Amino acid sequence: MSSAAPDSSRIAVAVPELGAGEQTVRFLQWLVDVGSPVCSGDRVAEVLVSGIVFHVAAPADGVLVEIETASRTGISPHDVLGWIEPEG
Repeated sequence: MSSAAPDSSRIAVAVPELGAGEQTVRFLQWLVDVGSPVCSGDRVAEVLVSGIVFHVAAPADGVLVEIETASRTGISPHDVLGWIEPEG
């Protein structure tokens, strides 16, 4: 998975740190589509860790412009799931 923004103005939507220790994270689903506007703090995706579903929040206001993962296991905290183009 890429860790550098394809466009320097884009903001990464990444798997948050979900607790202490090494954890295997499974991506479940996107809650918004590419092209959808989002506000900082909006729930945009779901991941599964140790049988618990966690919501991934948008880190900024803008539009979801790219998805890097649609469904996969073995992702880790800080892995990039997608990109937001900020407003303005």
